[in-house]
Amino acid sequence: MKNRILAPMTTLALCVAALAAAAQPLGDPPTFEVARKPIEWETLKRTQFDPSWIVPAARGDDGRDLAAEMRKLVALEFDLPHPNNPERRLRNLGDLAVAAREVDSKRRGAWVESTVAADRKLSKQWGSPMRQLLDEHLLFSKDWDPEENDKADGLYIATGWPLPKSAAPWKRVSPDLDAEQGATFVMSDVTTFKEVENDYAAYPDDVAANYEEINPVPGTYVQGVDDQGQPFSSLRVTFRSDLPFPFGGYSCDLRILNRVREDGEFEAHIYSPSDDFHWMAGRDTFLQVRTSEGAPVGYVVTRVYGFDLDGVPDTRGNRRGALRASLGNLKRKADTRFREGGRVWRDVPGELPEFPVYGLHKR
Repeated sequence: MKNRILAPMTTLALCVAALAAAAQPLGDPPTFEVARKPIEWETLKRTQFDPSWIVPAARGDDGRDLAAEMRKLVALEFDLPHPNNPERRLRNLGDLAVAAREVDSKRRGAWVESTVAADRKLSKQWGSPMRQLLDEHLLFSKDWDPEENDKADGLYIATGWPLPKSAAPWKRVSPDLDAEQGATFVMSDVTTFKEVENDYAAYPDDVAANYEEINPVPGTYVQGVDDQGQPFSSLRVTFRSDLPFPFGGYSCDLRILNRVREDGEFEAHIYSPSDDFHWMAGRDTFLQVRTSEGAPVGYVVTRVYGFDLDGVPDTRGNRRGALRASLGNLKRKADTRFREGGRVWRDVPGELPEFPVYGLHKR
């Protein structure tokens, strides 16, 4: 069944229960901002985000752990000649990404492939993910279709793996617990990425969007410090989306947790307790990319994501299409805003990015 089931996620996928926002007088602005307020970690766990829904890492024979693979790629050091400048050397992913952006977008994939081919071992092990992360011309064109997997869409899709059926809460939700994995390279800071991700007034304009309604829930944008002394923020988002005949639609109450890990990495987690889902959950891992001279370039954003809609024969293809749609739209918006807005790098290591949250008034 080829349909656009779930073109969502936080950051990581999006589900929903209808938001009761009162219609505003005609003179009011069309968008509203959700104020941020403090909260205690224990209160958050009890009222808004249950940490037992955090997607675990793949273990042993479960399958590939794409986040771990991308962590190795980001840390990888090599020594490649620059094809267009004999005075420059390309020594890591950041150097390669900066050099690739200097090449016409339609030639970029072939350029990356031929450049990396100078090191046969590097090309064999990392050539495919490097090309797929850095070749993005289709993603920014009017021809991009999230339902189709293309090596020029800036999205690297890997094989998924099953979530642990023996552990709570997974053991009680569904027999279908396969999660999908994908990654993209975003040439912006996390702050800009989270800004566009949390501008819900703009979501109806996304490629392949099928939202009947999507909005943040006022009063649920909170921040604090967890039990390990690490900063976090959290939000609830509700949305409703249409499905092809004869399935009607589905609603989702999406719970989001953004946090800084003890090692300094930034993560975002989602899940939904909505009745329209047997389960829905995901995790984004943000891996910072720097040049060999230490200048920040962007992030490899790696996502694990899955769902099982009640009464709908969703498939691996549906889950992967939803993953591509969400990650691809976020990359398009974040890259464009950072580049065209003349942004300066605002991320501070170990600190939680601060960003506004916007919704759209119903008329």
